[in-house]
Amino acid sequence: MHDALTEQSLGYRLYYSAVAQYTIGAPDEGEALLLKVLELGDDWAYQVATLHALAGRNDEAFRWLERAYDLRDTGIASSMVSWTLNGLHSDPRWPGFVAKVGIR
Repeated sequence: MHDALTEQSLGYRLYYSAVAQYTIGAPDEGEALLLKVLELGDDWAYQVATLHALAGRNDEAFRWLERAYDLRDTGIASSMVSWTLNGLHSDPRWPGFVAKVGIR
Protein backbone atom coordinates (compact mmCIF):
# COMPACT_ATOMS: atom_id res chain seq x y z
CA MET A 1 0.00 0.00 0.00
CA HIS A 2 1.21 3.47 -0.83
CA ASP A 3 1.69 5.99 1.96
CA ALA A 4 0.62 9.36 0.56
CA LEU A 5 2.03 11.27 3.51
CA THR A 6 5.59 10.08 2.93
CA GLU A 7 5.53 10.48 -0.87
CA GLN A 8 8.49 12.64 -1.92
CA SER A 9 6.70 14.35 -4.83
CA LEU A 10 4.34 17.12 -3.74
CA GLY A 11 2.10 16.40 -6.73
CA TYR A 12 1.75 12.72 -5.96
CA ARG A 13 1.36 13.42 -2.24
CA LEU A 14 -1.57 15.73 -3.03
CA TYR A 15 -2.97 13.34 -5.64
CA TYR A 16 -2.89 10.21 -3.48
CA SER A 17 -4.36 12.15 -0.57
CA ALA A 18 -7.20 13.35 -2.82
CA VAL A 19 -7.83 9.80 -4.04
CA ALA A 20 -8.04 8.67 -0.43
CA GLN A 21 -10.48 11.44 0.48
CA TYR A 22 -12.82 10.70 -2.43
CA THR A 23 -12.61 6.98 -1.68
CA ILE A 24 -13.57 7.31 1.97
CA GLY A 25 -16.47 9.61 1.14
CA ALA A 26 -14.92 12.96 2.07
CA PRO A 27 -15.56 14.94 -1.12
CA ASP A 28 -14.95 18.38 0.38
CA GLU A 29 -11.44 17.38 1.41
CA GLY A 30 -10.93 15.74 -1.99
CA GLU A 31 -12.00 18.94 -3.74
CA ALA A 32 -9.58 21.04 -1.70
CA LEU A 33 -6.74 18.72 -2.66
CA LEU A 34 -7.86 18.65 -6.32
CA LEU A 35 -7.56 22.44 -6.41
CA LYS A 36 -3.98 22.14 -5.16
CA VAL A 37 -3.18 19.57 -7.85
CA LEU A 38 -4.62 21.94 -10.46
CA GLU A 39 -2.21 24.63 -9.27
CA LEU A 40 0.68 22.36 -10.29
CA GLY A 41 -0.20 22.75 -13.97
CA ASP A 42 -0.74 20.64 -17.05
CA ASP A 43 1.80 18.00 -16.04
CA TRP A 44 -0.95 16.62 -13.81
CA ALA A 45 -3.71 16.46 -16.44
CA TYR A 46 -4.15 12.69 -16.22
CA GLN A 47 -4.33 12.77 -12.43
CA VAL A 48 -6.87 15.59 -12.57
CA ALA A 49 -8.97 13.48 -14.94
CA THR A 50 -8.95 10.55 -12.53
CA LEU A 51 -9.94 12.76 -9.61
CA HIS A 52 -12.90 14.13 -11.58
CA ALA A 53 -13.86 10.54 -12.44
CA LEU A 54 -13.73 9.57 -8.77
CA ALA A 55 -15.97 12.53 -7.97
CA GLY A 56 -18.48 11.35 -10.59
CA ARG A 57 -17.92 14.29 -12.93
CA ASN A 58 -17.63 12.40 -16.21
CA ASP A 59 -17.74 15.48 -18.44
CA GLU A 60 -14.77 17.02 -16.63
CA ALA A 61 -12.98 13.68 -16.51
CA PHE A 62 -13.24 13.26 -20.28
CA ARG A 63 -12.22 16.87 -20.85
CA TRP A 64 -9.09 16.31 -18.79
CA LEU A 65 -8.39 12.95 -20.44
CA GLU A 66 -8.49 14.69 -23.81
CA ARG A 67 -6.13 17.34 -22.47
CA ALA A 68 -3.80 14.64 -21.13
CA TYR A 69 -3.91 12.92 -24.53
CA ASP A 70 -3.10 16.15 -26.35
CA LEU A 71 -0.19 16.75 -23.95
CA ARG A 72 1.05 13.20 -24.49
CA ASP A 73 0.73 12.52 -20.77
CA THR A 74 2.19 9.08 -20.07
CA GLY A 75 -0.59 8.36 -17.57
CA ILE A 76 -2.93 7.69 -20.49
CA ALA A 77 -1.24 4.32 -20.96
CA SER A 78 -2.66 3.13 -17.63
CA SER A 79 -6.24 4.16 -18.41
CA MET A 80 -7.50 0.61 -18.94
CA VAL A 81 -6.11 -0.69 -15.66
CA SER A 82 -6.63 2.32 -13.41
CA TRP A 83 -9.53 1.65 -11.02
CA THR A 84 -9.92 5.40 -10.61
CA LEU A 85 -11.47 5.51 -14.08
CA ASN A 86 -13.87 2.58 -13.56
CA GLY A 87 -16.79 4.99 -13.32
CA LEU A 88 -16.16 6.03 -16.92
CA HIS A 89 -16.30 2.52 -18.41
CA SER A 90 -20.10 2.58 -18.73
CA ASP A 91 -20.09 6.06 -20.27
CA PRO A 92 -20.83 5.97 -24.03
CA ARG A 93 -17.71 8.08 -24.65
CA TRP A 94 -15.36 5.49 -23.15
CA PRO A 95 -15.09 3.15 -26.18
CA GLY A 96 -14.30 6.11 -28.45
CA PHE A 97 -11.63 7.35 -26.08
CA VAL A 98 -10.06 3.89 -25.83
CA ALA A 99 -10.05 3.54 -29.62
CA LYS A 100 -8.62 7.03 -30.10
CA VAL A 101 -5.66 6.50 -27.81
CA GLY A 102 -5.09 2.92 -28.95
CA ILE A 103 -5.33 1.17 -25.59
CA ARG A 104 -7.11 -2.10 -24.86
